[in-house]
Amino acid sequence: NGKPDGKWTYWYEKGQIKCEQSYNNGNFDGKHTAWYENGQLKSRVESNEKCKKVGLYQLFYENGNKKKEATYNQACQGDGLLMEWYENGNKRTERTLINAVVQYPYRDWYENGNLMMIHNGFPLSIPGLDFPDFTSIKRLYFEKPDTMKFPCLKFAFEACRKGGTLPAVM
Repeated sequence: NGKPDGKWTYWYEKGQIKCEQSYNNGNFDGKHTAWYENGQLKSRVESNEKCKKVGLYQLFYENGNKKKEATYNQACQGDGLLMEWYENGNKRTERTLINAVVQYPYRDWYENGNLMMIHNGFPLSIPGLDFPDFTSIKRLYFEKPDTMKFPCLKFAFEACRKGGTLPAVM
Protein backbone atom coordinates (compact mmCIF):
# COMPACT_ATOMS: atom_id res chain seq x y z
CA ASN A 1 0.00 0.00 0.00
CA GLY A 2 3.07 2.29 -0.05
CA LYS A 3 2.73 3.24 3.64
CA PRO A 4 5.54 2.75 6.18
CA ASP A 5 5.15 -0.36 8.30
CA GLY A 6 7.35 -1.87 11.02
CA LYS A 7 10.56 -0.47 12.52
CA TRP A 8 12.38 2.22 10.50
CA THR A 9 15.88 3.48 11.23
CA TYR A 10 17.39 6.74 9.96
CA TRP A 11 21.07 7.84 10.04
CA TYR A 12 22.97 11.11 9.85
CA GLU A 13 25.14 11.64 6.77
CA LYS A 14 28.28 10.67 8.73
CA GLY A 15 26.76 7.34 9.78
CA GLN A 16 25.53 8.03 13.32
CA ILE A 17 22.05 6.80 14.12
CA LYS A 18 19.49 9.63 13.94
CA CYS A 19 16.23 7.95 14.96
CA GLU A 20 14.30 4.72 15.18
CA GLN A 21 10.53 4.63 14.99
CA SER A 22 7.78 2.11 14.44
CA TYR A 23 4.92 2.42 12.00
CA ASN A 24 1.69 0.54 11.55
CA ASN A 25 0.06 1.11 8.18
CA GLY A 26 1.64 4.57 7.85
CA ASN A 27 0.92 5.74 11.42
CA PHE A 28 3.42 6.10 14.26
CA ASP A 29 2.95 3.11 16.52
CA GLY A 30 5.24 2.18 19.36
CA LYS A 31 8.52 3.74 20.39
CA HIS A 32 10.25 6.64 18.67
CA THR A 33 13.80 7.34 19.79
CA ALA A 34 16.03 10.10 18.39
CA TRP A 35 19.67 11.10 18.95
CA TYR A 36 21.73 14.22 18.33
CA GLU A 37 24.66 13.98 15.91
CA ASN A 38 27.01 13.78 18.91
CA GLY A 39 25.28 10.55 20.00
CA GLN A 40 23.37 12.05 22.96
CA LEU A 41 19.75 10.98 23.36
CA LYS A 42 17.39 13.65 21.97
CA SER A 43 13.91 12.20 22.61
CA ARG A 44 11.94 9.11 23.61
CA VAL A 45 8.27 9.04 22.75
CA GLU A 46 5.67 6.30 22.65
CA SER A 47 2.70 6.48 20.32
CA ASN A 48 -0.13 4.45 18.93
CA GLU A 49 -2.39 4.74 15.90
CA LYS A 50 -4.58 7.27 17.73
CA CYS A 51 -2.01 9.36 19.62
CA LYS A 52 1.36 10.81 18.66
CA LYS A 53 2.18 10.79 22.39
CA VAL A 54 1.04 8.09 24.80
CA GLY A 55 2.85 6.88 27.89
CA LEU A 56 6.20 8.39 28.81
CA TYR A 57 7.43 11.38 26.75
CA GLN A 58 11.00 12.61 27.26
CA LEU A 59 13.12 15.34 25.64
CA PHE A 60 16.83 15.96 26.27
CA TYR A 61 19.30 18.77 25.63
CA GLU A 62 22.31 18.11 23.41
CA ASN A 63 24.51 18.02 26.55
CA GLY A 64 22.48 15.02 27.82
CA ASN A 65 20.48 16.83 30.52
CA LYS A 66 16.73 16.28 30.62
CA LYS A 67 14.61 19.01 29.02
CA LYS A 68 11.05 17.74 29.55
CA GLU A 69 9.29 14.68 30.88
CA ALA A 70 5.57 14.01 30.84
CA THR A 71 3.07 11.16 30.72
CA TYR A 72 0.18 11.00 28.28
CA ASN A 73 -2.91 8.81 28.73
CA GLN A 74 -4.76 6.71 26.15
CA ALA A 75 -6.93 9.76 25.33
CA CYS A 76 -3.75 11.58 24.12
CA GLN A 77 -3.86 14.01 27.06
CA GLY A 78 -1.20 14.97 29.57
CA ASP A 79 -1.90 12.93 32.68
CA GLY A 80 0.45 12.85 35.65
CA LEU A 81 3.62 14.73 36.48
CA LEU A 82 5.00 17.18 33.90
CA MET A 83 8.52 18.41 34.58
CA GLU A 84 10.85 20.71 32.65
CA TRP A 85 14.51 21.59 33.24
CA TYR A 86 16.91 24.31 32.14
CA GLU A 87 19.87 23.29 30.00
CA ASN A 88 22.14 23.56 33.06
CA GLY A 89 20.11 20.75 34.72
CA ASN A 90 18.18 22.90 37.21
CA LYS A 91 14.45 22.31 37.42
CA ARG A 92 12.30 24.82 35.52
CA THR A 93 8.73 23.73 36.28
CA GLU A 94 6.77 20.98 37.97
CA ARG A 95 3.07 20.48 37.32
CA THR A 96 0.53 17.73 37.75
CA LEU A 97 -1.97 17.23 34.93
CA ILE A 98 -5.23 15.32 35.04
CA ASN A 99 -6.72 14.87 31.57
CA ALA A 100 -4.61 17.84 30.36
CA VAL A 101 -5.86 20.17 33.13
CA VAL A 102 -3.17 21.68 35.38
CA GLN A 103 -3.70 20.87 39.04
CA TYR A 104 -2.64 23.14 41.88
CA PRO A 105 -0.30 23.90 43.40
CA TYR A 106 2.44 23.94 40.77
CA ARG A 107 5.97 25.29 41.00
CA ASP A 108 8.37 27.25 38.79
CA TRP A 109 12.08 27.91 39.36
CA TYR A 110 14.63 30.42 38.09
CA GLU A 111 17.53 29.13 36.01
CA ASN A 112 19.85 29.54 39.03
CA GLY A 113 17.74 26.98 40.94
CA ASN A 114 15.91 29.41 43.24
CA LEU A 115 12.17 28.94 43.59
CA MET A 116 10.26 31.52 41.52
CA MET A 117 6.69 30.78 42.61
CA ILE A 118 4.21 28.29 43.95
CA HIS A 119 0.95 28.88 42.13
CA ASN A 120 -2.22 28.05 44.07
CA GLY A 121 -4.81 29.40 41.62
CA PHE A 122 -7.87 28.16 39.89
CA PRO A 123 -7.68 25.57 37.09
CA LEU A 124 -6.50 26.99 33.75
CA SER A 125 -9.39 25.20 32.09
CA ILE A 126 -12.55 23.58 33.33
CA PRO A 127 -13.83 20.63 31.29
CA GLY A 128 -17.20 21.43 29.71
CA LEU A 129 -16.92 25.17 30.31
CA ASP A 130 -16.03 27.25 27.27
CA PHE A 131 -14.36 30.64 27.55
CA PRO A 132 -16.86 33.36 26.51
CA ASP A 133 -16.47 35.05 23.12
CA PHE A 134 -16.36 38.71 24.17
CA THR A 135 -16.40 39.87 20.53
CA SER A 136 -19.99 38.65 20.18
CA ILE A 137 -21.29 40.75 23.10
CA LYS A 138 -23.05 43.86 21.79
CA ARG A 139 -23.66 45.65 25.12
CA LEU A 140 -22.63 45.27 28.71
CA TYR A 141 -24.86 46.31 31.58
CA PHE A 142 -23.55 47.03 35.06
CA GLU A 143 -25.45 47.28 38.30
CA LYS A 144 -24.36 48.70 41.62
CA PRO A 145 -22.46 45.97 43.52
CA ASP A 146 -24.31 44.31 46.38
CA THR A 147 -21.85 44.67 49.27
CA MET A 148 -24.25 42.88 51.61
CA LYS A 149 -24.20 39.78 49.39
CA PHE A 150 -20.46 40.17 48.62
CA PRO A 151 -18.97 41.72 51.78
CA CYS A 152 -15.34 41.42 50.59
CA LEU A 153 -16.10 44.03 47.94
CA LYS A 154 -16.11 46.63 50.73
CA PHE A 155 -12.47 45.79 51.48
CA ALA A 156 -11.56 45.89 47.79
CA PHE A 157 -13.14 49.32 47.32
CA GLU A 158 -11.39 50.63 50.46
CA ALA A 159 -8.04 49.29 49.22
CA CYS A 160 -8.55 51.06 45.88
CA ARG A 161 -9.36 54.33 47.67
CA LYS A 162 -6.20 54.06 49.80
CA GLY A 163 -4.11 53.23 46.72
CA GLY A 164 -0.43 52.46 46.76
CA THR A 165 0.33 48.76 46.71
CA LEU A 166 -2.58 47.81 48.97
CA PRO A 167 -4.84 46.70 46.05
CA ALA A 168 -2.08 44.36 44.86
CA VAL A 169 -1.99 42.68 48.26
CA MET A 170 -5.68 41.86 48.03
